[in-house]
Amino acid sequence: MKIAWESGQVYVKLLLTGKSYYNNKRRYVEAICKCGKVSWSRLDTIKRGENPSCGCTNSERLKTNKPAVTHGLRKHPLYMIFRHIEARCYDKNNYAYKNYGAKGVTICPEWRNKFLVFFDWAIKNGWRKGLELDKDYLYSKKFGTKTGLIYSPEYCSFITRKDNCRKRTTSRILEYNGIRQTSAEWA
Repeated sequence: MKIAWESGQVYVKLLLTGKSYYNNKRRYVEAICKCGKVSWSRLDTIKRGENPSCGCTNSERLKTNKPAVTHGLRKHPLYMIFRHIEARCYDKNNYAYKNYGAKGVTICPEWRNKFLVFFDWAIKNGWRKGLELDKDYLYSKKFGTKTGLIYSPEYCSFITRKDNCRKRTTSRILEYNGIRQTSAEWA
């Protein structure tokens, strides 16, 4: 898989210079950090935000004795759900940004950058492994529009993957004798 990039792009604290090489099918790029240090890093980790600096960010964190993750839930499925929501809404390099953040979808201030608040809400509101977060169902019931533009406790709910797939924009809804179903349900 080739990742598009060009000289002059900035990712968090790194400015890409345009120099690169391949090693074991991975592209490494030269980048100048905001602190002034020049370093080489894998392009895919830079684009995913896993490598935000030359390492100076970690040095700053260690000097203040501030832990990187304080909740201990990084491997919990809800953590990944939360991170994907943030990426869809705010990371212009994310593949799904065009369908979410670019269309005005946001996260409520109560949850924005506050995983533990989201986690507590999810546990109290019926999350189980295998369920997916949906921001549209309760919103459409209240306002009559098809999609909601905010991830918030008022409009989010957990539904099965099957139900979530029915509501995609690519799903074809067919009506026969007053019954509306997707083409897959009719089949």
